[in-house]
Amino acid sequence: MLVSSTRMMHCIGGHLRKERFQTTERLAHIETFHTQVIFKMAN
Repeated sequence: MLVSSTRMMHCIGGHLRKERFQTTERLAHIETFHTQVIFKMAN
């Protein structure tokens, strides 16, 4: 029981880490896009 619950927690932790990484990547992409738009407007 303890082993399976530990494995399940590890799976959930890995999933959350992957989700957080994807969200960070998406935010970075949006920031880059906004920076490009502002840069074009400034020129």
